[in-house]
Amino acid sequence: GVVTPDLARQMVATPVVLALDERDTAVHRLAAAIRASGSLPDAEPLGGASDAQRRPFDIGTLRSFGGAGPELERAEALAAQCGFDIGRVAGVKPGPRELTADAVDDLLRERCEEALRSSAVSETESFSTYESRLEEELRVIGQLGYGEYLLVVAEIARGARQLGLPIAARGSAAGSLVVHLLGLTALDPIAHDLLFERFLNARRAAPADVDLDVASSGRGRLLDWIGRRFGPDHVAGIATHTTFRGRSAVRSGLAALGMAPSRIANLMRGFRPPHGDPAAEAGYVRSFLERSSYEVAARNADAIAGLVGMPSHVSVHPAGIVISASPLAGQLPLETAPAGKTITQFDHQSLGAVGVVKFDVLGNHFLSEMSDVLASKAAGSGPALDDEATRLTIDAADTIGCFQIESPAVRSVLNRMPIRGFEDVIAALAVVRPGAATGAAKERYLRRARGEQPFDPLEALGDPAAARELPGSDSLARRLSRSYGVLLYDEDIIHLLSVAGGCDLAVADAWRAAIIEAADDRDAMLRLEHAFESAAAQAGRPRKIAKRAWVSAARFASYSFARAHAASYADLAWRAAWLRTHSPVQFACALLNHHQGMYPDRTLAAAIQRWGVSLRLPDVNRSLFAATVVGGEVLLGLGRIKGLSRRAAKAMVRGRPFATLAELVATVGPSKRELSALVMSGACDGLPPLSASGYPELHASVIAGFVSGSTPQARSAAAAARRTPPREARDDDRYRALVRVRNELELLGLHVTNHPMGLLREEARALGCTKVVEVGREAQPKVKVAGMLAASRRVATASGVIRFLTVEDESGLLEALLPADVNARVDASVTTSGPYLFTGRVRKEGGGITLLVSDVRPFHAR
Repeated sequence: GVVTPDLARQMVATPVVLALDERDTAVHRLAAAIRASGSLPDAEPLGGASDAQRRPFDIGTLRSFGGAGPELERAEALAAQCGFDIGRVAGVKPGPRELTADAVDDLLRERCEEALRSSAVSETESFSTYESRLEEELRVIGQLGYGEYLLVVAEIARGARQLGLPIAARGSAAGSLVVHLLGLTALDPIAHDLLFERFLNARRAAPADVDLDVASSGRGRLLDWIGRRFGPDHVAGIATHTTFRGRSAVRSGLAALGMAPSRIANLMRGFRPPHGDPAAEAGYVRSFLERSSYEVAARNADAIAGLVGMPSHVSVHPAGIVISASPLAGQLPLETAPAGKTITQFDHQSLGAVGVVKFDVLGNHFLSEMSDVLASKAAGSGPALDDEATRLTIDAADTIGCFQIESPAVRSVLNRMPIRGFEDVIAALAVVRPGAATGAAKERYLRRARGEQPFDPLEALGDPAAARELPGSDSLARRLSRSYGVLLYDEDIIHLLSVAGGCDLAVADAWRAAIIEAADDRDAMLRLEHAFESAAAQAGRPRKIAKRAWVSAARFASYSFARAHAASYADLAWRAAWLRTHSPVQFACALLNHHQGMYPDRTLAAAIQRWGVSLRLPDVNRSLFAATVVGGEVLLGLGRIKGLSRRAAKAMVRGRPFATLAELVATVGPSKRELSALVMSGACDGLPPLSASGYPELHASVIAGFVSGSTPQARSAAAAARRTPPREARDDDRYRALVRVRNELELLGLHVTNHPMGLLREEARALGCTKVVEVGREAQPKVKVAGMLAASRRVATASGVIRFLTVEDESGLLEALLPADVNARVDASVTTSGPYLFTGRVRKEGGGITLLVSDVRPFHAR
């Protein structure tokens, strides 16, 4: 609604209405206390709505308070004008300027045709295929009015390249030749058999979009460039309306009620809420708190449970922006975020509802890693999709640190299927998707990939022999042969419905989308099935084949994965494995500076050292803030030392070289905490009176001397350490090594000088433990493994909660499974990174090895 000027800045009457129901008053008061970062007195009850709060909010309520002055009439008029329907907000035209539709189409055609003429395919026999595909895509894009949107995305990509930032479009957009020719993706959609109709077609109800990944380290610079390019009044971020979940409701609610943080932390140890359903989560919160031994939690269980699903705060969408040809202030409600950035008050779903097209510019940490390696000139000419060494790396599942293919689930699939080339990497990313992975599709695919199960590529049509007589069946058979007859991709289902239904690909995609929308409505699904069979019969398709195709599509459509999406991710995954294979030192350095993957840094560092890359402790006289490559080794940066401020790190870089520790202290003036972190992390081992051989006694003595202000004391401690006879006791050496590793983990987040299990290997061997890399080499009814936890995941099943673990020692990683009964017994004791002593039996599946754990205990309790 639009308020008329005559009502602006005039007084109106209104009651103070805080809740529709008196029971909600307690929730309101608690939410208000949380927003104000305050606390409610524990003795003050949550409740007690006033008369005004109980009554309905209407003009009659206002009149009942007495008086009928002009304020009431103005309130009635204002209420009439403030009716709001989000669907009536006009769409925002995306573009840098007001271009006519014809001008947009001409400009898009000119750029695409020029790129096609200059491409490698221009001299090949398939050039006409590309021309036909381009013509069809341009026709559909022009018909739907998406030309300007694509030109804006291409302009953003141009800005990224100007800034030296790698970019990559992902998602179904990778199936578009136009997107490829605009330079948004390196994948040739025709060469990789990607489908344009999955991205955009005349029958799509939902608007298509292009997700643009950019190096995360430069995303802020790119957003600044976008603001300058299109004008600050034409660009805004997008709001995200965050709601309370079970965990945040309990923590925030109890804090507002005055409970001490230590007590809240103690209470939350047993908190295991269900995910997905807010009502179930709220019920769990209520029941959990009512059983609590803390009176304040039990007494206020209803109010805290009432927070679940309520708005918590407004934040900024991590990727989305809006760009408009006209100033946004006249088109959308805007506000200024705390960081000073202009954002829309609508969230991304609301923007979609009113027809506003958003642009997603996502920070991608792997692109930052790739940028660093390519800038070092160590990577050579660039990755090739037929590189044999890269294929071998992926086939061995030696992919820790590699984008998209480092998780336990993907590495398990890589271990169990032959990786013959890039196509298999695409399939590996599709087959681990939740639907395929939890159903029979994954196991069927893996068995067939290993040649253990025969198949017919047209089996999804029920009668392969009859299906081969249908138009388009040859193309469908070639497509499904790649996935051994298993429907893995959206595009598989689109082609299946097209052949069985006698319709074009756009119509088939509409059928696929309808299946997904009606998946939870049995009656709607039956109506769709009958409609499809009728349409197929009118097109002359056998009813039996149409029915079987529909059943197959309905079974797989809800969890299939866009092949274009999988291929765009697989392209980055292959690039990561290529860098890992051909530039391991530079790639390791980039990982330590940028990576945010599945595993803690200590696991990443252990993998890097298994590649044969040497890591070196930070050095106050050589290290920069970030890790660098020095002499073929990775030198950790000063920024990795926990407790060391950026100010102190910069002061060290400016003031060095330092001849002694005293000179560093005098120049930099570190705090007590900073000095302790520097010394105990090993960063000062080269500064007298310190030395690597004196660790840790010498270091502790020197710190004590400087902290007490007695430099002579520090010198005396150092002299005493030098007079200490050479250590010969092996236990003493191991103790010192373990202390150093412990401090490295605490101060650097990773171990450099040794792996903990490497130092404990002798004791592990005495207990009969097998190294991870040796598990499964020999038939053993029961095996013991000692290792750290690299990853952990709980999954609820009908028999209880099972737990998947990734166990790590100095030799490698091993996947382990805790069955429900075992997990129920030991779950509460497996809470740290370890090390632990695992006992179980080995299960082998098609090259993959899993430890089925029967017992686990802390290694120190051996």
